[in-house]
Amino acid sequence: MAKDKTTVGFLIFIIAALSLLVYQNLFLTRNLNKMTSQLDEVQVKFSKLTDEHTKVLLTLAQVKGAVTVLDSAVNSDTKRRARIAKIRILIREETAHINTPEIRELTAADIADMAVAVVDNSEKYDVPISLILGVIRQESAFNIKAISNAGALGLMQLLPSTAEDIKIATGQASYEPFRISHNIRAGTYYLSKMLHKFGFDQQKAVWAYNTGPEYVARFVAGEYENLQNQTIAYEQAVSKHVERFASYGLK
Repeated sequence: MAKDKTTVGFLIFIIAALSLLVYQNLFLTRNLNKMTSQLDEVQVKFSKLTDEHTKVLLTLAQVKGAVTVLDSAVNSDTKRRARIAKIRILIREETAHINTPEIRELTAADIADMAVAVVDNSEKYDVPISLILGVIRQESAFNIKAISNAGALGLMQLLPSTAEDIKIATGQASYEPFRISHNIRAGTYYLSKMLHKFGFDQQKAVWAYNTGPEYVARFVAGEYENLQNQTIAYEQAVSKHVERFASYGLK
């Protein structure tokens, strides 16, 4: 009988302990659910705050980017104007000692057109300003209407056949050899083509501008032992002009 009472008491104790565990589990579950719900609310608020912060950051970045672009454009235009002004002065200095009717007829507008064409096409075709000016100085000495014995025309002395090829390649509607903008655009394009062809080796590019790319390519390949003396002298003269113009900061 005593043994039965002990067993019953033990069972009651077990039941009570289990009930307590169940209650504690329910309490913890409720609190956990409540904490989870609160955490979700915090995350939602934080997400909204982060979204607003991101929007602010994006807006600031966009404003900063716009200012940078504007500043770059202003600086670029300022540099362009400064280069044009410098080239105008240099052309006046270069032509002041050339006493020919064609050079005496040069107007301020002509010189301004040359400077603009040189700067803009230098940028367009990635050819140094000093190189463009060096070639013009050697080819025509800034004589807009220059004509060589071989029939090359204008400031950069392009043959009509070469100029026609360039016109087609660049998609130009027309080409007037004695029009400053046309001649400098075509000549700069051709210089750029020679620079690309010969791995941006300026000496080889100038050789090619003078005597043709096929001859220079064969000379470089070893098919010809020597370049023509005239071509060597031409490149040396152009290089001296380039060095002088570059010393004024026109590279």
